[in-house]
Amino acid sequence: MGETGDRWMATSQASAAAGARRAGAEAAGRALAGRAPALVVVQSAGHLDHAEVLAGVRSETGEAPLLGGSATDAFGAEGPATDVVVTALGGSGLRAATAASSDPDVRARGVEVARALEHVAGRHRLLLLLPDGLDYSQDQLVRGVYDVAGPSVPVVGGGSSAVVGRERTALLHGGEVRRGGVVAAVLASDRPFGVGAHHGMRPVGDALVVTGSTGLEVQTLDGEPALDAYLARLSAPSAAHYDASAFAAFAQLHPLGLARRRREEARVVVGADLRNRTLQFVTPVPQGGLVRLMEGDTGSVLQAARTACDEAVGGLGDHAPAGLLVFSCVARRQLLGEEGVAAEVASVREVGGSATSVSHSFGEIARTSGYAGCHNQTLVALAV
Repeated sequence: MGETGDRWMATSQASAAAGARRAGAEAAGRALAGRAPALVVVQSAGHLDHAEVLAGVRSETGEAPLLGGSATDAFGAEGPATDVVVTALGGSGLRAATAASSDPDVRARGVEVARALEHVAGRHRLLLLLPDGLDYSQDQLVRGVYDVAGPSVPVVGGGSSAVVGRERTALLHGGEVRRGGVVAAVLASDRPFGVGAHHGMRPVGDALVVTGSTGLEVQTLDGEPALDAYLARLSAPSAAHYDASAFAAFAQLHPLGLARRRREEARVVVGADLRNRTLQFVTPVPQGGLVRLMEGDTGSVLQAARTACDEAVGGLGDHAPAGLLVFSCVARRQLLGEEGVAAEVASVREVGGSATSVSHSFGEIARTSGYAGCHNQTLVALAV
């Protein structure tokens, strides 16, 4: 547990070997340790009965504000990934509330949850968004929140996830399991929160203009077939030009970077149409946008995790962190492998201590300036 004056944060985890309900109750009971939380965040393994997990958690937390989602992997304070991770935040200086939306219009979802949370006042406010990770319009969700909350309210979060190939995700809100949409929370306090986000990728070569795109599929870069421009400028091995598995292995370390004011936002290349020579994405790459080709390695990706956490803690000013809530992209997990993931989690815990929660997400959110803030292949950290 971490405690700093008027805030505390604690995280605990449990295996569901003896049942999902029992796992939820055990993890929640240890995280709360008899205290009343302002907010509870639950990460539940995708294969579990989430309603049973929630029933167990709420047997300990009562009607406290609660949100969460399914996760391929989640890590609490007690070691390797497990089935249920519960994070609790509280203290006299912390106020919170939750909201949810399933509006068919993704931008309207952001507007709805932001308006529903406006009543929670504080000198410093932050919105936590947990969208359905299979909703590939998270950029519109963040814009909707920005329409209401404006530039002064940071937005942080990560999409619900599931085992790749068995992609059925879930969101948790109160005592309800939801499919699709978004769940959200507001945190309010008289002292700041800290946010950090880094991917560890470096730009390669000159910027390119996206001259043809449907959003999730880019047809041309600088007027050339997108796949050909991508492979040629990165000097890709010959097999990546015609073999799908070779291309996938190469693309893991070579996302596109969408140019923003402060830095490039990573857009992971999830596939290619080898016949039509296009590139495929899960987060939109808009036509007319300016992009950089990127590259990285295991070392740079691991360093990015530490940098993001240090940046988040730096945002607290003179205050020590009560804990860290971290969202790391599923694509980072695939890139790092089991040993690399363990190293990443260990690095994060060095900064946040035992009150640190890490989950793997489908898409990450970190908006601290401007209206944009959707990321791939990125680690996002919230310091409380």
